[in-house]
Amino acid sequence: MNTRLASLYAILVLIGCGSTGLAQQDVSDKVEFRKWDIGTTVGLLGANKRDFGRSGSYNNDPSLSVNLDVGRYLTTHLKADAGLTWNNSRSFYDYNFSQTSPTEPGSYTIRTVRPTILSGAVTYQFFENAFTHPYVTTGLRLAILPEHRETYSFDNFVSRIETSVKQTSLQARPFGAVGFKSYFNERWFMRSELLVAWDAHGVSHGVGRIGFGIDF
Repeated sequence: MNTRLASLYAILVLIGCGSTGLAQQDVSDKVEFRKWDIGTTVGLLGANKRDFGRSGSYNNDPSLSVNLDVGRYLTTHLKADAGLTWNNSRSFYDYNFSQTSPTEPGSYTIRTVRPTILSGAVTYQFFENAFTHPYVTTGLRLAILPEHRETYSFDNFVSRIETSVKQTSLQARPFGAVGFKSYFNERWFMRSELLVAWDAHGVSHGVGRIGFGIDF
């Protein structure tokens, strides 16, 4: 009997040691959450006359934007983001009519601006191991505005160019955004987002965008 008990105890000890070893192996072999994501989106940008070089008469149609975003997860929920946005060029017209006599020549300026936007943000992503991850983002957008101005004078329906000037200006706007990351599998996802930026006078511009990305 003692021999049988000793054998049973030995078997239990071996099983226990094996279970402990397997548990330790599982913990050590566990894959950590992926630290980075990268994605590209396309969207429509709408802005008021305070943004992107606008003043006076301006084209208020939405413009196309293409975005490249890179994120670094600090935890499974908190992420630091950087983005680069290209927008198609926009032309605005400023008119200057004579205030003294309607017969005197007037002038108008064609201003062509193509904004490029750099952004930095912090994102909080909800849920874990879910098909859809809603998130909220806040940060700062810095618009680089290369502008070409051509001023023309006109008299009796004849226009003559007076000046042609190129200049670059900067414009900073804080923003907030809400969106969703919907996963096709454990790495590839589709992103949809609505972003609103503001200045001292209120909402300055907004962007709706959609695209794809990957975690790695």
